[in-house]
Amino acid sequence: MCIQKALASIPLFARLTAIIIATVEGTGEGENVLRAQHEEMEVTLAKLLETDRLYTVQDLLLRVMDLMADHFAREEEVLYPAAERLLGEGALTELGTRWAERRGVTVRTSQSGQ
Repeated sequence: MCIQKALASIPLFARLTAIIIATVEGTGEGENVLRAQHEEMEVTLAKLLETDRLYTVQDLLLRVMDLMADHFAREEEVLYPAAERLLGEGALTELGTRWAERRGVTVRTSQSGQ
């Protein structure tokens, strides 16, 4: 049950990232790789919910962890700097605020000193 609850929050983050990916689309910032990774993560996570075989669960979790590690590194190193250049800090802050409001969370920033 905990896995299903955790997985339920992923689509919103994926949508937010998809907006940023769309913003940099055509800029050569690697958006096709990021989009393909999102799709593979979603498919792999769906398979995870469909199985009860321990070794399959382990394999799928390891695959998702590998994908996420590479994906997050690409976002941090390539996508987010490109989005900041194209959108500006104000637009990114607004997107982050909307994301946090939908999830009912508080986002700490270096500007807030928290």
